[in-house]
Amino acid sequence: MVHQPTLYNAVVPATYKSAVSKHHRPASSGVQLFEQLDNAQHKMDAVGRPLPHLSAQQHTTGEAVFVDDLPFYRGLIHSLYP
Repeated sequence: MVHQPTLYNAVVPATYKSAVSKHHRPASSGVQLFEQLDNAQHKMDAVGRPLPHLSAQQHTTGEAVFVDDLPFYRGLIHSLYP
């Protein structure tokens, strides 16, 4: 029996085959450092304190809705602002 090359082996260059192989990497991690605040600074003073912005939780959980995520409707008018 003669071994026939598959389409994958015949058409795809060897340099591209790594794109379909499994890639393993460790989980990402990060560190965020903040400066020590003066004890005299009022607790309601936001300067120098880590404060999440209003949509931070939606962005990190994938729940945020972006313009590109909105559906197109029949009769939708597109415009270009200069």
